[in-house]
Amino acid sequence: LKGAVFAGWHCHDGKDFFHLAPGFGEAINLAPALANIPLMCDFYAHQQSSILLIPHEFIQDIAAKDPSVMASLLGFICKRFTWHVERSIKCRLIDNPRGRLVDMLLYLAARYGRAGEGGVRIDIRLSQNDLAAMLALSRQSINKELNRLAEEGLIAKSYGATTITDIAGLRALDQQQALCPPLHATPTLSAGRHEGAGIGVV
Repeated sequence: LKGAVFAGWHCHDGKDFFHLAPGFGEAINLAPALANIPLMCDFYAHQQSSILLIPHEFIQDIAAKDPSVMASLLGFICKRFTWHVERSIKCRLIDNPRGRLVDMLLYLAARYGRAGEGGVRIDIRLSQNDLAAMLALSRQSINKELNRLAEEGLIAKSYGATTITDIAGLRALDQQQALCPPLHATPTLSAGRHEGAGIGVV
């Protein structure tokens, strides 16, 4: 119920790939919990985190007793799947490091951003190596593009943190990079519908 969780894979070529699981208060691992199948990837805490673990037997029991719960969970899974497909398409259409980084910064700001006087601070500690692994880029490319965005006045860098100082400018730049329409908002479980049903909530 606080912190950040990564979902990661170890590739056959020895490289690691990972991305951030959904943000604060969101369920993860819903499909394997309902289907009682092995995890699709490894999950690990990126920083000090509090996570509520819910046994799959409990989820299946509630869904069996109340069909509306199962319908809500399946609907949520479908919406999240659609969102991930749209995001995957957008990432494939962005064929340059600058565009990928801008897209990721806006994603992080939406999930972990905290508005303040200086802009929107991304309230999660990510190193340049972390960003490079998430975007399949080199650390040198990440460093170059971060410096470029800072020189343009779009972001401000500090040790272990990034603040978006011109969110409107960054969004405008993002729309120039991709050929697809804006993504739908990330789906979330609504209150009163057994939120957290799916093994873990960050």
